[in-house]
Amino acid sequence: MGTLAHYWEANENKTEWTFFLKKGILFHNGKELTATDIKYTFSLLLHPDFEQFWLVENIHFIECLNRYTIRFHLYKPNELFLQFLSFPALSVIPSGSTSYIGTGPFKVQTYNPNYIALEANPSYFEGRPFVDRIEILNVPREYEKEILADHTSIFVNTGEGSNHIGDPSHKLIKGTYEGSTLFTFNLGKKTVPQQNLFFRKAVHKLIDRKKLIADLGPPRMIPAANFDINDSLEMTFEKVDDEEIRVLLQAAGYRGESVQLFTYDRHQPDAEWIKQEAANYGVSFHVTILGWNEILKQENINQADCILFEAVWGENELSKLELYQSGFSFLRQHLNQETAEFIDRNMTEIMAASRREDRSILFSEIESRLIETNALVFLVHKNIESTFHPSIKGVQLNTRGNVDFKTIWIKPDLTEKGK
Repeated sequence: MGTLAHYWEANENKTEWTFFLKKGILFHNGKELTATDIKYTFSLLLHPDFEQFWLVENIHFIECLNRYTIRFHLYKPNELFLQFLSFPALSVIPSGSTSYIGTGPFKVQTYNPNYIALEANPSYFEGRPFVDRIEILNVPREYEKEILADHTSIFVNTGEGSNHIGDPSHKLIKGTYEGSTLFTFNLGKKTVPQQNLFFRKAVHKLIDRKKLIADLGPPRMIPAANFDINDSLEMTFEKVDDEEIRVLLQAAGYRGESVQLFTYDRHQPDAEWIKQEAANYGVSFHVTILGWNEILKQENINQADCILFEAVWGENELSKLELYQSGFSFLRQHLNQETAEFIDRNMTEIMAASRREDRSILFSEIESRLIETNALVFLVHKNIESTFHPSIKGVQLNTRGNVDFKTIWIKPDLTEKGK
């Protein structure tokens, strides 16, 4: 939204936000963007069944002041409203449309869970992309070498294991995820043993994160004490005495009940490792591996006693808000009512706080509450790698592990004149 407007302003208590749109911005279908399109888009999203309803539930109503000026009226102050509007789920589409038509640098030609084809938008208001077409593939590990044989491919390794392509002609860049791997305890599921605090503490302590990294290797990098890698770097992770873990399990009254640990394929090695380590203390984990679309189904989230996933702070404050508020968030859906209400109260204060430092304190209070109640178990921080032919220029990884396609270009082989 910020790039669609040339100027914006808000009232003193941040409950009214007015945006003055740039003229001449075209959708992919050739229609000019106006305030009416923005109001139409939000009319589709202002329904409780929208999975990202937390982004829009504070919107009271929207006014189109003229063709290029729009005003949002909010129920409560929101200092972070600009960040909210930058969230991909709030991308603006033309009035009357429900398909993948936007104003961005690439048009969607094909979309399915494992393959996306994008074509350059020659009318993009910030300048045409340098490449004509981008194809995004979810590549099984056994086909990685075959894909990289094509010199126009960029391979982003977000899975397990270090870069292993072995082609010396390819460039390798590395980045660091902001966030960590972790697993939740489903505290909304009224069954033992995860409802017992002593059991949750025992599981937290029996996981030797240094051993996890040593046994499974890259891209696991640093033991995680919380979401912030800088905090984790200052922590010492000493192995907990076995007797302390057994005392906790005894206090929990644990009798060998099976704990259902759900995750998706990229985290399977970690889940199996946890299962093996826990068995050394008589704790039984049953690991279920699902596809990404399957694990998002409500029945699977409800059935799981724990879900192992990765929380990434790509947009910092907004990513934290998403983790704690989104209908897609495993953590949110596994909280008990008391903790969820505590988080919601802090969220109201966070959105009303004008100083980033004050918001940081409130976020820390939420994280401390989750750690004190052992509502989750932090595991490790990871790095990320990208491999590509040196003729591909402008490749950069952001903190979410994504590549900005708009900056990519391919340097031609100038020795092949006339081609």
